[in-house]
Amino acid sequence: MSLGALTIRRAETIEPWPEITALLHRAYAVHAARGLWFYASCQDADVTRERAGEGECYLALIDGVIVGTIQGRGIGISLMNLAEECARRWGARGIAIDTSGHATDLIALYRRRGYEIIDSIRWPETNYRSVIMAKSLFAP
Repeated sequence: MSLGALTIRRAETIEPWPEITALLHRAYAVHAARGLWFYASCQDADVTRERAGEGECYLALIDGVIVGTIQGRGIGISLMNLAEECARRWGARGIAIDTSGHATDLIALYRRRGYEIIDSIRWPETNYRSVIMAKSLFAP
Protein backbone atom coordinates (compact mmCIF):
# COMPACT_ATOMS: atom_id res chain seq x y z
CA MET A 1 0.00 0.00 0.00
CA SER A 2 1.48 3.31 -1.06
CA LEU A 3 0.90 6.44 0.97
CA GLY A 4 0.79 9.93 -0.44
CA ALA A 5 2.93 12.77 0.78
CA LEU A 6 2.59 13.94 4.37
CA THR A 7 1.38 17.53 4.62
CA ILE A 8 1.38 19.51 7.84
CA ARG A 9 -0.61 22.71 8.01
CA ARG A 10 -1.96 25.02 10.65
CA ALA A 11 -5.54 24.33 11.69
CA GLU A 12 -8.09 26.92 10.66
CA THR A 13 -11.24 28.04 12.45
CA ILE A 14 -13.38 25.96 10.12
CA GLU A 15 -12.19 22.37 10.34
CA PRO A 16 -14.06 19.07 10.62
CA TRP A 17 -13.84 19.17 14.44
CA PRO A 18 -15.96 16.03 14.98
CA GLU A 19 -13.58 14.13 12.64
CA ILE A 20 -10.52 15.52 14.45
CA THR A 21 -12.10 14.64 17.80
CA ALA A 22 -12.73 11.07 16.62
CA LEU A 23 -9.08 10.89 15.56
CA LEU A 24 -8.03 12.00 19.06
CA HIS A 25 -10.29 9.38 20.61
CA ARG A 26 -8.67 6.68 18.43
CA ALA A 27 -5.16 7.94 19.15
CA TYR A 28 -5.74 7.84 22.91
CA ALA A 29 -7.78 4.62 22.92
CA VAL A 30 -4.78 2.51 23.89
CA HIS A 31 -4.29 4.67 26.98
CA ALA A 32 -8.01 4.70 27.79
CA ALA A 33 -8.00 0.89 27.58
CA ARG A 34 -5.26 0.95 30.23
CA GLY A 35 -7.56 3.02 32.46
CA LEU A 36 -5.90 6.41 31.85
CA TRP A 37 -8.34 9.23 31.24
CA PHE A 38 -6.39 11.53 28.95
CA TYR A 39 -8.76 14.43 28.40
CA ALA A 40 -8.35 14.07 24.63
CA SER A 41 -9.69 10.51 24.89
CA CYS A 42 -13.16 11.75 25.85
CA GLN A 43 -13.50 15.43 24.95
CA ASP A 44 -16.22 16.53 22.56
CA ALA A 45 -15.80 18.42 19.29
CA ASP A 46 -16.51 21.81 20.88
CA VAL A 47 -13.68 21.27 23.37
CA THR A 48 -11.35 20.17 20.55
CA ARG A 49 -12.13 23.37 18.62
CA GLU A 50 -11.71 25.56 21.72
CA ARG A 51 -8.42 23.96 22.75
CA ALA A 52 -7.07 24.24 19.18
CA GLY A 53 -7.97 27.92 19.16
CA GLU A 54 -6.09 28.63 22.40
CA GLY A 55 -2.70 28.41 20.70
CA GLU A 56 -0.94 26.87 17.75
CA CYS A 57 -2.62 23.79 16.32
CA TYR A 58 -1.33 21.87 13.32
CA LEU A 59 -2.89 19.04 11.35
CA ALA A 60 -1.08 16.24 9.56
CA LEU A 61 -2.73 15.04 6.35
CA ILE A 62 -2.02 12.31 3.83
CA ASP A 63 -3.81 12.70 0.51
CA GLY A 64 -6.05 15.32 2.12
CA VAL A 65 -7.14 13.01 4.94
CA ILE A 66 -6.39 14.02 8.53
CA VAL A 67 -4.26 11.25 10.07
CA GLY A 68 -3.06 10.44 13.56
CA THR A 69 0.11 9.44 15.37
CA ILE A 70 -1.19 6.04 16.47
CA GLN A 71 -0.39 4.73 12.99
CA GLY A 72 3.34 4.78 13.70
CA ARG A 73 4.26 6.58 10.49
CA GLY A 74 6.40 9.30 12.08
CA ILE A 75 3.57 11.83 11.99
CA GLY A 76 3.82 12.63 15.70
CA ILE A 77 7.58 13.12 15.42
CA SER A 78 7.05 15.46 12.46
CA LEU A 79 4.55 17.47 14.47
CA MET A 80 6.90 17.60 17.49
CA ASN A 81 9.74 18.76 15.23
CA LEU A 82 7.51 21.52 13.92
CA ALA A 83 6.40 22.60 17.41
CA GLU A 84 10.00 22.78 18.62
CA GLU A 85 11.10 24.71 15.53
CA CYS A 86 8.23 27.20 15.92
CA ALA A 87 9.16 27.74 19.57
CA ARG A 88 12.80 28.40 18.55
CA ARG A 89 11.68 30.92 15.91
CA TRP A 90 9.58 32.71 18.53
CA GLY A 91 12.64 32.99 20.74
CA ALA A 92 11.65 30.44 23.38
CA ARG A 93 14.55 29.08 25.42
CA GLY A 94 12.72 25.85 26.19
CA ILE A 95 9.55 23.89 25.67
CA ALA A 96 7.44 21.77 28.02
CA ILE A 97 4.86 19.00 27.66
CA ASP A 98 2.91 16.80 30.01
CA THR A 99 1.75 13.21 29.96
CA SER A 100 0.53 10.58 32.35
CA GLY A 101 3.18 9.32 34.73
CA HIS A 102 1.90 5.83 33.79
CA ALA A 103 2.56 6.35 30.05
CA THR A 104 6.06 4.93 30.20
CA ASP A 105 6.21 4.53 26.42
CA LEU A 106 5.55 8.23 25.88
CA ILE A 107 7.93 9.26 28.66
CA ALA A 108 10.66 7.15 27.03
CA LEU A 109 9.95 8.74 23.64
CA TYR A 110 10.14 12.25 25.10
CA ARG A 111 13.36 11.40 26.98
CA ARG A 112 14.93 10.25 23.69
CA ARG A 113 14.04 13.67 22.30
CA GLY A 114 15.87 15.40 25.18
CA TYR A 115 12.97 16.08 27.55
CA GLU A 116 13.46 15.61 31.31
CA ILE A 117 10.85 15.36 34.05
CA ILE A 118 10.79 18.62 36.02
CA ASP A 119 7.52 18.41 37.96
CA SER A 120 4.19 16.64 38.28
CA ILE A 121 0.58 17.74 38.55
CA ARG A 122 -2.86 16.21 39.05
CA TRP A 123 -5.26 17.71 36.48
CA PRO A 124 -8.93 17.63 37.59
CA GLU A 125 -10.06 16.14 34.24
CA THR A 126 -7.86 13.05 34.53
CA ASN A 127 -7.54 10.04 36.84
CA TYR A 128 -3.75 10.05 37.04
CA ARG A 129 -0.83 12.27 37.97
CA SER A 130 0.89 13.91 34.99
CA VAL A 131 4.60 14.45 34.66
CA ILE A 132 5.77 17.79 33.29
CA MET A 133 8.73 17.36 30.96
CA ALA A 134 10.91 20.16 29.59
CA LYS A 135 13.65 20.52 27.01
CA SER A 136 16.13 23.28 26.30
CA LEU A 137 15.89 24.61 22.76
CA PHE A 138 19.48 25.82 22.66
CA ALA A 139 21.76 23.82 20.39
CA PRO A 140 24.14 21.54 22.37
